[in-house]
Order: sequence, then C-alpha cells, then structure tokens
Amino acid sequence: MRDVVENGGKLYAVGYSSYDTDNHYMQASVFELDNTSNFSNAASWTTKAVSGAESRIGGDYIHSNSVVTDVNKNLVALGSAKRAGSRPENGAAGNRLFVIEDVSASTPTANFLTGGIFFTGAGGKAGAINSYNEIVGQVDANDTRENDGKPRRKRGFIYPYSANGSDPSRMAIFANKAWLLDDLTNDNTATGNNNQFRIIDATDINDAGVISATALKCSGGYDTTAHNSLCSNREETVVAVKLVPIVNATSANIQQRSTEEQASERKGGSFGLGLLMVLGVLGFRRK
Repeated sequence: MRDVVENGGKLYAVGYSSYDTDNHYMQASVFELDNTSNFSNAASWTTKAVSGAESRIGGDYIHSNSVVTDVNKNLVALGSAKRAGSRPENGAAGNRLFVIEDVSASTPTANFLTGGIFFTGAGGKAGAINSYNEIVGQVDANDTRENDGKPRRKRGFIYPYSANGSDPSRMAIFANKAWLLDDLTNDNTATGNNNQFRIIDATDINDAGVISATALKCSGGYDTTAHNSLCSNREETVVAVKLVPIVNATSANIQQRSTEEQASERKGGSFGLGLLMVLGVLGFRRK
C-alpha cells in the first residue's frame, strides 16, 4: 500500500497487488475496508484492480507493472502504468500517468493523461495530488526516440485536474491546463534568480500550492531562458528546491519558455513576473 484515506467510515488504500499466479505482475489496485472498526478482519477488505492499468488487456501483454501512488480526500487518486518493452508507443516504453476519479467505484478506472504536455507516448513519474486535485510529477519534455536512441529530457509539471473537489478559481490560474514547471518559473530575464534553475521533478504539493521539487542549477543563470539552454563554462548541480506561488499572479503572467535548436549566447529580456518563485534548499554535485 502506498497511501490511505478515510471517507464516510470506510477506509480506502491504494497501491498494487498481483492477480496472476504464474507471473505475479504488479498491478495497480484499490483496497477498500467496509468499516474502520473491522480493520483486522480480512473478510472486510475488498481488493479492486484498476481497469485499464492491468498487465494483460484483451489477451495482450501491455503493461509490465502498474501502481497507484497517492489518493486525496476527494477519493481522486494518481498512478502510473509502465508499458512493456515489447509494446512501445511513439518510440518509448514509458510510464503512463493516470488518474482514478473515484476510488470508491466498484470498478476504479485509469484515465490516462493526454493532450498538451502529455503527448502520445509521453512517459512520466507520479508525484502527488493535493486536496484541490492539483497534480505534480515528472514528464518527458521531448519526444526523442528512446528505443535504440537516447533518453528523453525530463521536467517537472503541474496539472490542475478537473474532478470532484477541484476549485475553478485555482484552475484558472493555470488556464485550466497542465504546464511544465519551468514555464511557470520563467520571469523572462536571463540574469534573474529563477533562470538559474530547470525543474526536473516535482515530488509533493500542499494545499497552499507550495511544491517540493528537484532542479538542475546553473549558478549565475543559464545562457538564455529557453528550456534547453546551455550552462556555458559552468557546471550544473542538482538541488532540492521549494516552489512558492507568487501572490496575485494569474495565467496572464505565464511566459512559456522557447526551445532552441542550439543554445545561443546569453541574452537579456524584458522583465516579467512569472507564477512561481524558486527557493534553493540543498545542493549536491551532478554526476
């Protein structure tokens, strides 16, 4: 079990289980207890496989493993399903991120994230979901072919998912769609503090919208504000950071970073606000 929540006297836990006695594939599951007073009674627990995240679907081996990692008070859960190596999509056998909109359903269903930054075949890592259904994690930032190719660039993301408990006013801050966190930290000035960081993973988010994340840091700033800018004549380090919402910022303050064919020399730019402020916490050398 990876996470648990109590609702209406019932207990809902999420994680994985095995349903194949021959292969013991790890499959995303929801565990439901009919009453918290019956915790130690095994007969009071029900295990439900997540539809769409099974290892075998329609007789075909689709996913090598799947797991539900987080569930909130709205009974909305977050998980991932790893594509089997024999079943790549768009050149990669990645972890497909999904949301379960109601873990109390008799058949909890995986709704895979698609559209926008979640391009066809995009892999990722599930981070966390808060009480407003704001999801953070890691996602592929380009569609380079990984099969017989090279690893894709990874970036942290946030997605204000629309489900029971979502706040329309908070969703509007993000223009009701998912973003790479690098876009939200962009203040459009190459010499600014935020341009020293590229967010490569987001691990947690609280109800105040504060995000714990991991970033690459280029002391003094990357050459430009582009997603893939170089850190010329310096060495990148990996640091833990905290991303704090900027008071009164709106979707109008979001300035999407460009992607360069080849990073160019340092350039300035007009000052902007951005949506998130980066606070460095701890650093260690990137190997």
